[in-house]
Amino acid sequence: MVARRAPKVLNQSIAMIPDKDGKLSDANVAHVIYESMTNTDWGIGTPTAGINVQSFSDCAQTLYDEKFGISLLWVAQQSVEEFTSKLLGYVEGVIYVNPRDGLLTMKLIRGDYDEDDLPVIDPSNAKLSNFQRKLWGETVNEIVVSWTNPESEETETVSVQDLANIAIQGGVVSDSNEYEGVRNADLAMRLATRDLRVASHPLATCEAEVNREAWDIVPGSCVKVVWPQHGLDGVVMRVTNVDYGKIGDSKVRLALSEDVFALDTQDYVEPPASGWIDPSELPAPLVYSLVFTLPYYFARTMGDDTTMAALGEPQVLAGVLGAQPGQDTAEFILATMGSNSLGNPTVIKGTSLSITARATISTALVYEVTSVVSFSGKSQGDGLAAGGFAIMGTTDENMEICLITSVVGNVITMKRGMLDTTPKEWPVGTPIWFVAEDAVIDDETVYTAGQTVTYRPLTVTSRGTLLYADATEAEGEMTNRPWLPTRPADVKVAGQSTGIVNAISVANVNVTWKNRNRSTEDSILLDWDDASVSPESGQTTSIVILDPDTRAVLNRVDGLTGTSYSMSTGLVTTPTAILRVVATKDGKDSIQGHEILIMVSSGYGYSYGLNYGS
Repeated sequence: MVARRAPKVLNQSIAMIPDKDGKLSDANVAHVIYESMTNTDWGIGTPTAGINVQSFSDCAQTLYDEKFGISLLWVAQQSVEEFTSKLLGYVEGVIYVNPRDGLLTMKLIRGDYDEDDLPVIDPSNAKLSNFQRKLWGETVNEIVVSWTNPESEETETVSVQDLANIAIQGGVVSDSNEYEGVRNADLAMRLATRDLRVASHPLATCEAEVNREAWDIVPGSCVKVVWPQHGLDGVVMRVTNVDYGKIGDSKVRLALSEDVFALDTQDYVEPPASGWIDPSELPAPLVYSLVFTLPYYFARTMGDDTTMAALGEPQVLAGVLGAQPGQDTAEFILATMGSNSLGNPTVIKGTSLSITARATISTALVYEVTSVVSFSGKSQGDGLAAGGFAIMGTTDENMEICLITSVVGNVITMKRGMLDTTPKEWPVGTPIWFVAEDAVIDDETVYTAGQTVTYRPLTVTSRGTLLYADATEAEGEMTNRPWLPTRPADVKVAGQSTGIVNAISVANVNVTWKNRNRSTEDSILLDWDDASVSPESGQTTSIVILDPDTRAVLNRVDGLTGTSYSMSTGLVTTPTAILRVVATKDGKDSIQGHEILIMVSSGYGYSYGLNYGS
């Protein structure tokens, strides 16, 4: 243990601290520090003439009154300076050179001041910088202190908690300190309480550059800070470091920390709440959903290719898109109500699918091969990236699938009418889904064309999975879409792709198109205006003539091969009609076909307000 002999200059009657039984057992830390500084044998031999002895005596008396004694082993491998610094940490004290007299002075950090007598730092005499205040999430609400039990010489611990801080943070945030020189449980508990008081408060710190009025401010002293910009109205702050500057320097630089001893009486603006928002969310019913039949390409590349290869018409796979506001929905599970082995109703949980980003378009879309469109209100989820898909529409028959080629902020460039769909007109506010190339959107269950599929999507967040009873339904009708031939592309009538073709007094109009092949477009993507390819075996092109009001079939031309046909306008039996160009195979038309309006006779109202881009 440390030598218990102290210089006679200090009051020897308080050099030792009595224990609870009145036995003198532990050394007064102020005496130990003074001895280590002045001892010429094992200390650093500082002359007493260079020391403010009275300050050490005052500190010794305070520590004696506090019953603050220690017994600590000091080894020669540790410098006296390190040993002294460790002891100052025990008692929360500082040693500095006082600029008034040049003497080494000791001071304990205590609440031994009158706030009315403290010097004031404000914008009139200082510049404030690096102002920071801890957030509650940076504080500690439990301190565990290690101390030495003198009866067993074993290390034991005591702990204290700040229950208010625990309530604020929603849990225990612990830290520990070691005071092996403390051999008294009561003192260990007091130290834990002292350390917790500092650690559990969101204290403010800053640096101040003060004029020479602060020439005699010393470390460990306190000042009052008045700084409206930071909401400080006479907040007491402790000086943790002083830089008096070089000779001729007009500024004194202070490092300041809010003083815990003034927390009950000071007046300051409440520290701001943490800016951190808990991202976790309770699972909620899926807000947006879309159920459709997977096109052949999607079924082969985004679905289970092995399953698809083993299927045949009319077997199909369903695609399900789900979008959710917020930020914590990781996926959703497709659930249906079925029966268990006993025949009792039970929830059957199926495939887990990706959350898909969804927005609405802010730019109206017309018939185009490539479009640039802005959007707003994007939900959480992946898919908004070059190489992904954008999907508009609600059914297999009116859906448009586009390929995203670039994304800049909330503006995307995309190729229109991809796969088995055609470019269409879409008004502002149309929902647009962003589907990543590797998104999981397919239900592995095999369905039959014509079957209505109904799910209850169970959203999954970091806080659990939505209950079946709380989920809303999502449903869609399956079609034989993946087995139908792919529609012709780049369709033109008399050289027009959109608008109204004026064929008045014209005997024939030339209809052109480019063939596509469902079976070969299972791993590649062809643009709307790419060159024609060889169609499937048995695939031909048909021109279906529709009434523009009722969409009843007025006529049709089947069995067309090649990529063009000169159509007689006599087939159009109404003043205006829709020409729908589709692919046909085994007596079945493609799920979609490009549509253009043709006018063969004039008259008021025949073309008024009509514009069939698709």
